[in-house]
Amino acid sequence: TIIALLTLALGIGVNTSMFSVVDTLLFRSAPYPNPQDIVSIQATTRGGRFYTFSATEIQELRAQITGLSSLTEQAFAASSWSEAGRPAERLVGVMLSSEMGDTFRTTPLFGRPFAPDEFQPGKNHVVLLSHSFWQARFAGDRNVLGRTMRLDGETVTVVGVMPPSFDYKLMWGPVAFWRPLNYTPDQLTFRGFRNTFLVARLAAGLSPENIVAQLSPLVARWEKEFPQEYSGLKFQVRPLHEAAMDSTGRAISWMLLGLSGFVLLIACANLANLQLARATTALRDFAIRRALGATRGRLIAQQLTECVIVSVAGGALGFVVALWINSLIERSILIGNEASFKIATDTRVLVATLLVALVTGVLFGIVPAIFASLTVVVATLKSQGRGSTSGRGHHRMRHALIVGEVALALVLLGGAALMNRGFTRLLQRQVGWDTAQ
Repeated sequence: TIIALLTLALGIGVNTSMFSVVDTLLFRSAPYPNPQDIVSIQATTRGGRFYTFSATEIQELRAQITGLSSLTEQAFAASSWSEAGRPAERLVGVMLSSEMGDTFRTTPLFGRPFAPDEFQPGKNHVVLLSHSFWQARFAGDRNVLGRTMRLDGETVTVVGVMPPSFDYKLMWGPVAFWRPLNYTPDQLTFRGFRNTFLVARLAAGLSPENIVAQLSPLVARWEKEFPQEYSGLKFQVRPLHEAAMDSTGRAISWMLLGLSGFVLLIACANLANLQLARATTALRDFAIRRALGATRGRLIAQQLTECVIVSVAGGALGFVVALWINSLIERSILIGNEASFKIATDTRVLVATLLVALVTGVLFGIVPAIFASLTVVVATLKSQGRGSTSGRGHHRMRHALIVGEVALALVLLGGAALMNRGFTRLLQRQVGWDTAQ
């Protein structure tokens, strides 16, 4: 039983941890009111995908799309922050257009939002600090309001601090502040200067497919007027939490979940062998119960009940193991040199753990239970001693389980080795310039 519990704790714990990671990365909605209505507008051409647009493109997009509740432009910027007596530091900031309040529907924790006139050219010398940056650099001091900062040689004033829920790491990254978006005259006229992401809130009754359909005439016009730039152009409108993860990250997440499934299958094969050996020593007991009138279904149910009880207990230990693994992962994933990535562990993860435990109990218990129910009553009762030796069928099944366990382990080991080799080659790649530091 101890061996079974430890094996289950490892197998279920790894799967629960990977499920919570995938759930956080791929399925967890953005932390804003009515997140199902927030979408990201992207595009692909034959030359590749582009997520950012130029000011000229955005103006034409706005003129083409009708029915949006709001459309927010956001541009990332790396700024140099300097304070008296301290060396300059690089900060990540995000410039947002005036519709940010309507799109994200989040007000500052304290302070005020941006005023409409601060989105005019040359008047955006104000910032909203992220909650994490405010805590780390200003120790949560509310007197930060009205304080001035030097960003890229400009003096800006802190007008507020955003709540923790606004700081969506999968979208913003290690953001320190937000500023009103101002375009320069060159950016307004140069079509090829693409540095702005588009996030929209859908109005009632408007679907992502409606937006793509509305953009069809624009696609045809752009392909005709600029064939080299927009050949094969297609727009995509995706929920914000889906757009936050690219296709490579999505594939790696699913692969890790699949590899953890192999760990659970190996555990099931191991436990099935143990259970089969245990059932073999109790063949005489099963034969006596059959002789007294127990049905095959009753014997199978009894064996499965024992396995499920052990499996649920192992699932409880596995949940503890998953919490420990998640804490290791959280400390290992750095966003802007900070371990600020949080893996959600809630009711959904608990339910998933319970389901995995129940399925695991059935998986490693069903074959031994069926074999136990097929006991030949007369032959077994005639045998000497309580622990009758197992027949050929039992031996074949145990050997098959061992073969399957080793095969799964080899596949898992091969996948891990290939993944490790790929990362090593990536880190050692000669890119053509000095990558030190």
